[in-house]
Amino acid sequence: MRKEIAMLCLLLLVGGAFAQTELIIEVEPNGKDIKIYPVMDMDQDITFYINQYGNPSIEVSGNATFQWSEYKDATEGKPEKINDTRFSYYNNLDHNGFLASFGDIELTYYDRMPGVANSTRLHYINDMEIKYFDVMEGPEKQGKIKSIDGVKFNYYYGFDNRGKLSKVGFLRIYYNMEDPGNGSSGKIDAIEGNDNRIALHVRYGFNQHHK
Repeated sequence: MRKEIAMLCLLLLVGGAFAQTELIIEVEPNGKDIKIYPVMDMDQDITFYINQYGNPSIEVSGNATFQWSEYKDATEGKPEKINDTRFSYYNNLDHNGFLASFGDIELTYYDRMPGVANSTRLHYINDMEIKYFDVMEGPEKQGKIKSIDGVKFNYYYGFDNRGKLSKVGFLRIYYNMEDPGNGSSGKIDAIEGNDNRIALHVRYGFNQHHK
């Protein structure tokens, strides 16, 4: 049996034209799997995004050539160059092997501070600052993004739907109650509000099985 996945991306454009937004946010119906695209002006073949913990990733589309690091250090197996875009990495005790830059994008990180939730996490994307919830906020929030360039994030912390994205900017996200016997259990029920800094996508994958 072969498993094929068909993807539907439901786009909710919030307040104004797409080109005017600063942040593109994709969230799964479960409210926990989040992709944040904070950079709009980039190489069209390379897309950069982070998750709710600030971990960076890239996606590459179209024709591309790849060069991978063969150094026997923390960069081994990571991209050195994709098409004309070069990648560089930190070589220090706190951030050894962390992505430092690619193209015109520069990344800086918080210092290592044991017991602090933002320890070594991504701090700046160029001049765009990222802040995180601290350990005092509880396990549902700690280490997750609190704000990006002034756009605030929040997450549910109660018994029901704990840890799920509840608010971003002026948008509020509501979920159905968690009920194992219900197909809508814990899934997004409604999104309300208006914020022209944000384009919010709800991304749902149809896991369809074909013989």
